[in-house]
Amino acid sequence: MKVIATTKDVIHGFEVAGTNINMMLEPGFVSEKVAIFNKTGEFLILCNEYCGAGHHMMNSRIEVVEK
Repeated sequence: MKVIATTKDVIHGFEVAGTNINMMLEPGFVSEKVAIFNKTGEFLILCNEYCGAGHHMMNSRIEVVEK
């Protein structure tokens, strides 16, 4: 998996729970991370850097399937 991310407002932390994927996203910069998942399943993506009033709602999921 390759993640390319940026932010236009404030600093965010990008973490995929249960993995070693942890990125900082800073305004004006593009962050890139390459990772290999060793197992299939659904993984929670969280913002782990307090970024404002909506911080507690910043989450998503990624599903890893067999190729």
